[in-house]
Amino acid sequence: MSDNRPFSDTNYESLSPPLVLAERLAAWSEAAQGAYAPSTERAYRADLQAFRGWCVVAQVAPLPAEPSTVAAFLRAEEAAGRAVATLRRRAATIAKVHRAAGLPSPCRAEDVRLALRAIARARGTQQRQAAP
Repeated sequence: MSDNRPFSDTNYESLSPPLVLAERLAAWSEAAQGAYAPSTERAYRADLQAFRGWCVVAQVAPLPAEPSTVAAFLRAEEAAGRAVATLRRRAATIAKVHRAAGLPSPCRAEDVRLALRAIARARGTQQRQAAP
């Protein structure tokens, strides 16, 4: 049986300091069980996996993340062709995992807000309607 809790598949050993953050995230994940739709949980896991993977390559800590790290991640994702809505969701996921770990969100920093704003302005934010 798979564990569908948000952040339940997080590799806590890659986070620092691992023990305290792992305990906080595990407690939040347990408390959040059933609170989110399966699609939301999948999106959280995908967003967190993308961010962690980028952080490994960039050799920076994913948690706690610096605002400049999150802004650079969002710019890299934009360069890879991700939609503005996806970038906003990824920033929201990063903010949520920081709050779940009892850390301040780096996404509230002006660096991140300006990066998202610049990306949205350059790319436009009009959504494409999904086919019925």
